[in-house]
Amino acid sequence: MQARPMLAAIMFAALGVPSVQAALPTGTLTFLEPTGAVQADASIDVWVRLTLDSSSAPLLLNNALPNYGALLADVDNDFFTHWLSINSAITNTAYECSGTFDPCSDSAPYKFHFNLPPSASSFNFQSDISLAPGQSIDYKFGTFVPRNGPVAPGSYRFFVSYATLSFQGSGYRVQLTEEGLPMLDAAGRPIYQQAVDESGAPLFETQLLPVYRQAVDQFGEPVFDSEGNPVHEQALDEFGVPLFDESGNPIFVHATDEFGLPIFQQVDVPVFRVFDDLNYYHDIARSPCGAFDDGCAGFTRTVLAVPEAETWAMMLAGLGLIGLAGRRRRV
Repeated sequence: MQARPMLAAIMFAALGVPSVQAALPTGTLTFLEPTGAVQADASIDVWVRLTLDSSSAPLLLNNALPNYGALLADVDNDFFTHWLSINSAITNTAYECSGTFDPCSDSAPYKFHFNLPPSASSFNFQSDISLAPGQSIDYKFGTFVPRNGPVAPGSYRFFVSYATLSFQGSGYRVQLTEEGLPMLDAAGRPIYQQAVDESGAPLFETQLLPVYRQAVDQFGEPVFDSEGNPVHEQALDEFGVPLFDESGNPIFVHATDEFGLPIFQQVDVPVFRVFDDLNYYHDIARSPCGAFDDGCAGFTRTVLAVPEAETWAMMLAGLGLIGLAGRRRRV
């Protein structure tokens, strides 16, 4: 069976494969009671411990702060979307189909139930939480419940649990080619989906944009790119090093009039469509075993055999004889 991660909340389908961001927390996830023995009809709680790495960013969500206290750069990290705001940020949990417990199979002897709020021991759906690097939190991940009465005796194993962060927000989506790749302009920047009016015509808005001075070569001739567009002159610092803004974009020199004032021009620019269903999720930690790592202990429970009726009768008879013998000794 193919392993697939399953979230406690509805699975967020994000475009692209985001890269791991340094500002989001990372840690380790361990089973608190990895082994044990249970009766055949017992429900089995799975408790885990999340510990943030000492070098990790803190796990910090605050629903009273803009963007829940998170940085847009944490989620705005691919060419498929551009985030404008984070509208929801919560902790979450997930599993992979694995082991003989196999929470994904309808024919498995146990059925898995996530531990959800309002349970005080739940990690799911928290939007106000603070955990510093090196600190730990224990929570009940969920419960395996016998699906059809007492379970056959034997050893049952489960391997993969996740602690995650889930984000939902608003922003732009890039236009895609027929192959599903992001469309880029001549400068390699993503081209976002344009908003349209009720007739389907693309929308534009007039903006007052600065006019930049055109770069010149060593002979004083204007410089153009390969497509014939003017190349702007980039600003330099006192040492002649090109200047860039906080996002890494070059800073260009403004053209000025005869009075030394910056020149601006009115330009019709496209209005981008704003989507309110952007999604991103980040794995804080994962239990150490692989989904099919038989050499890893994972979470294991030994299910004890249910005594037969004759065995119960013999046990009761034995207890009765022991009680009778004790009574005779007291007399």
